[in-house]
Amino acid sequence: MELIAEVLVDPNSWPAPGGWVWTLRTGPRLWIMFTAYLDGIEVISIGEIDALVQTA
Repeated sequence: MELIAEVLVDPNSWPAPGGWVWTLRTGPRLWIMFTAYLDGIEVISIGEIDALVQTA
């Protein structure tokens, strides 16, 4: 939840609004992929870094 809150309160890190341009932010254990619109963000995907490393 901390990573999601960090993304929400930092609009300077959002991609340009209005499309499928996305941004990937990572934390110590999670990653979040999201896109931005004029009125906020839409989360596309959230995952655990441990799970990503195990499947790679």
